Amino acid sequence: MTTFGKPAMLSWSKLKVPQGTTSTSEGQDTPKAAESPKNSLVHPNTTVVESESAWRRENDSPSPSVEELVSDLGASVLGSSNQSLTSSIINYVYENGRRYHAYQNGKYWLPNDEKEQDRMDMQHHVIFKLVLNDKLFLAPVREPKNILDHGTGTGIWSIEVGDTYPKAHVMGTDLSPIQPTFVPPNTKYVVDDFSLEWLGYSTKFDLIHCSLGNAFSARDWKSFLVESYSHLTPGGWVELKDINIAAMSHDYSLPQMSAIRIWHGQLLEGAATSKISLQISPGDLEVLFQEAGFVNVTIKEWPLPIGLWPKDPGLKKIGAFQSQVIHDGLEAFSLAIFTRALGWDLIKIEKLLEEVREELNNRSYHWYWPFFVVYGQKPEGR
Repeated sequence: MTTFGKPAMLSWSKLKVPQGTTSTSEGQDTPKAAESPKNSLVHPNTTVVESESAWRRENDSPSPSVEELVSDLGASVLGSSNQSLTSSIINYVYENGRRYHAYQNGKYWLPNDEKEQDRMDMQHHVIFKLVLNDKLFLAPVREPKNILDHGTGTGIWSIEVGDTYPKAHVMGTDLSPIQPTFVPPNTKYVVDDFSLEWLGYSTKFDLIHCSLGNAFSARDWKSFLVESYSHLTPGGWVELKDINIAAMSHDYSLPQMSAIRIWHGQLLEGAATSKISLQISPGDLEVLFQEAGFVNVTIKEWPLPIGLWPKDPGLKKIGAFQSQVIHDGLEAFSLAIFTRALGWDLIKIEKLLEEVREELNNRSYHWYWPFFVVYGQKPEGR
């Protein structure tokens, strides 16, 4: 069954494209919440620690006990907020004037510096405040007790979830320990690579969330969903949110030889060479969900207009913010892929980016990025 729907504040008809499709199978009961994690490495107020799985992969040795690991990190189980992390985690890589993660160096293509963190937080505002109307997740999870946010980035989503569900335990993971020190007392972070085998997670989660994990390949997503399935409570949910980096125009107003289209083409070419998937479709993810054993798989899609061209006030506001997100992120999106995969020098890159920035202000270019949410449920009794 396919239905169409939209956030109440917005009118998508001006775009003349489907605002969202929802396809589900028969419903299941709301899952029961899991018990609190039993192997927390630090007090929930602590900012970041290295997970056992990160330790094992980085040191090529059996993971230590909780007490040994926390001791080696300069913390106690009840810990302070000042954790000392191993040099392999915090000795960041600097390249072309931008800062990148150290753990699993090169695995993720975007920087982790303050400029990029500001852009990520603005992208969060566009998606969760303007498009999803303050809904942090769409899966029908009621009063979750354990929530896992993989690829948490700045931690903004996990912090808001921790505030919204004060009785829940919220864990965020990322390659970079860039999350703030002062977070809700029920929220904590670990440094880990969720594209690899999930080690050291004894807790079963009611909701596993991942937003904008577009450094993944289809193979990575398959592994992610298999691991998610095994780490969910019966009836638990996994929810993915992502943007397809594609210059879409419903009225063909974006010229083929525009700088915007040229930039997209070069970015996608370099990403493909680097085995980075910037255009996995929600339909492809739906198949992977089903192959992993999930039921009630649901897809919802929206266009993210870019620029001030929409007539609808709500869409115009989204377009203004999204244009700024892209403007501020062009360098971050481009540097690693264009230099490493395409062999471009900085002068050539900046020339193209300057042309793209100018075109972002062109109201005659009616274009958007597709945004989608896919979520599915682990069957009850499994």
